Amino acid sequence: MKRGKKNVLAVLFIILFLVLVLASEVFAGVMIMRSCEPQPEEVTVEGLQVQIKDLNNQLVALQTQLAQLDQPYILVTSPNGGEVWVFGETYDITWISGGVENIDIYLWFPDGATGLLADNVPASQGKYTLTLQENQNFPNISKNITAGQYKILIWSIDDLSLGIGAPRDYTDNFFGLIER
Repeated sequence: MKRGKKNVLAVLFIILFLVLVLASEVFAGVMIMRSCEPQPEEVTVEGLQVQIKDLNNQLVALQTQLAQLDQPYILVTSPNGGEVWVFGETYDITWISGGVENIDIYLWFPDGATGLLADNVPASQGKYTLTLQENQNFPNISKNITAGQYKILIWSIDDLSLGIGAPRDYTDNFFGLIER
């Protein structure tokens, strides 16, 4: 009889062990699935710039979120990468800012050079309209615009003593300029 009880206990122990192993596997699978589920919003903090992106990597609710910062900020919203502009057509450069009064707007070349497009623009305007011409030159550098890939740089000029520490932002990626 003792032997029969031992066998039953051994079988029960094995069954209990298997149930626990299976339960832990299922639990681990649920945890892995939960950690892989997309979250509704992702928040990234880069210096004084806060970006809130939805699942499609599109910016959302920036002005509300950025207005809560104690520091001045600028965020270029258009062009922001991937657009194609045609020489001779009119486009808007747009941005969101706070705590900044005046800005300069530059065309950023792939080699790092920056050509001044507009200076002393009121930041509260949030938009600057321009028409770029092929071979257009700049007042601050000896370069001409040709077809290619560029970025926009917007830089606060409120406190020039801050130098590169002044609020500024680039487009997130290159946009194209092409001939008609």
